Amino acid sequence: MNEVSEEKDILILGLGNDCLGDDAVGPLVVRQLRHRMEENGSDIDLVEAGAGGMILMDLMAGYKGLILIDAIQTGSGEPGRIYRLTEDQLPVASPEHPAPPWSAHHLGLRQILETGRQAGCELPRTVIVYAVETAPPREWHRGCSPAVERAIEEIVSRVIREIPVVRADVSQRRGSP
Repeated sequence: MNEVSEEKDILILGLGNDCLGDDAVGPLVVRQLRHRMEENGSDIDLVEAGAGGMILMDLMAGYKGLILIDAIQTGSGEPGRIYRLTEDQLPVASPEHPAPPWSAHHLGLRQILETGRQAGCELPRTVIVYAVETAPPREWHRGCSPAVERAIEEIVSRVIREIPVVRADVSQRRGSP
């Protein structure tokens, strides 16, 4: 499992692929945060990941709070639209809403968190997801569309404002039985 020092309570995780245009939104946000948060605090790790699925469980293990940034394609939103979700708002596969047969991330985040907790893994209890609507990638290329570029700046600002809220929630949960 992921080796996390006891001081690292919060993981900011950017998911995506630099070679798929707008799909790079997660890593690009994390890189911007590194530049803007010189003194990000001893309790925060900033991580980029190009993989998903059960690999995420290993990346998240040991953290108390998670802020995850990723691309999303709802089919109804405009590229650049930002969605903020908490864990209980994340979709769950059901007979009425089955998981897609193929996904770049294989399992949904909520399924990964629930499965990991059932297996006894210490996974974040405070979970915030920033998802950015993107158009489906049509070709391999670097760089985001103008709409997603604008969203990156907005998400960076939102995540910076979100950190004290996540810290407070993590601290409150630590004091709870």
